[in-house]
Amino acid sequence: MVGSYILSAYWCGGFIMGYKYVVWVGGCDDYYNDLNKAREHYNEWIEQGYDDVYLLHNLENEDGI
Repeated sequence: MVGSYILSAYWCGGFIMGYKYVVWVGGCDDYYNDLNKAREHYNEWIEQGYDDVYLLHNLENEDGI
């Protein structure tokens, strides 16, 4: 499978406080508060041929949770 798109995962302790999204590429992580920017970077990695790419949504940093 080329890439995995996960927008409903809980993340235990891996997110930097306050960030809502993380894009993992081969074990390296980038953090975002804006979903559009996270999607853009996710898609860029896929277009470059990476197949170990994940977009995670930190539900614990959502308002009201």
